[in-house]
Amino acid sequence: LNRLVTTLREGDNNKALMYAEQAKALAEQLNYQRGLAWALENLGWLSYRRGDDSKAFQLATAALELSKKFNDYPAIARCLNSIASTYYEQKQYDIALNNFKGALEAAKAGNDKTANARSMNNVAFTMMYLDKYDSAAIHAEQAVRLSPQANSTYLEGYAYRTLGDVDMHYNRVEASLAKFRNTLRLAEISQNMFLKTSTMHRVGKAYLLLNQPDQALKLLLENIQLANKFGYRDEVEFALKLTSDAYAAKNVPAKAYEYQSRYLQLHDSLYDQRNSEHLSVMQARFEAPLKEAEIELLKKDTQIK
Repeated sequence: LNRLVTTLREGDNNKALMYAEQAKALAEQLNYQRGLAWALENLGWLSYRRGDDSKAFQLATAALELSKKFNDYPAIARCLNSIASTYYEQKQYDIALNNFKGALEAAKAGNDKTANARSMNNVAFTMMYLDKYDSAAIHAEQAVRLSPQANSTYLEGYAYRTLGDVDMHYNRVEASLAKFRNTLRLAEISQNMFLKTSTMHRVGKAYLLLNQPDQALKLLLENIQLANKFGYRDEVEFALKLTSDAYAAKNVPAKAYEYQSRYLQLHDSLYDQRNSEHLSVMQARFEAPLKEAEIELLKKDTQIK
């Protein structure tokens, strides 16, 4: 069940949630602690994807404590990635980066190629938000090389998406578009809905910058439907704003106003939710603190091994 959830959770998170709950219940019934840790980590990640950061933090922290009892380094890496992601959403990028680096160390200690590639991707993505775009590109290129070793088209696509973001930052729009198209191709192969929905609005933005609003609209309208279906509200928000911009570029003010209004309504809702989540995550962090020293200790353990 846990393996099934891990396979499904980026493709069909609704179905994954059902199986994750079954895995948790069965692990508790059997008192199977390793299985429970994996189920909690999966549930935490699914909560994160649905925007419930405080629940994600609590579940990932509980999974981490169980995983450390068994020195299960691959599981530790997965948990630290989840925890770091909640910090990232709270815009605490330095703390997020430190936890992602801790996940990278744990992945290396456990010789987990998938967790290694995933952590490298996360380090790259976070560095962009610390305005370290050149470092982000270097780490993303490493993730491109690591992903085939992990046999993961999703992680390879993630790395190309980050490289596309770096190109976009430097206004290399054609280069970014090529990388985003490659990401969409890999998302189709891996049937990864999050990667697909998070890339479609990036392609739409590139088309707008290239003054091709019709191409942008075709993709963005599909993006809104798909992101809504799987509950990716952040991606819906981006797509709605860009759709409004596209209709404005086509001089269709009524449609531009309609999508701008929908965007503002969702944006305000998400803003309130993010503020609430920020307080909840801080409370969860207070109740179950993750000392930065633990990550340093993990690094020392890795060096000793």
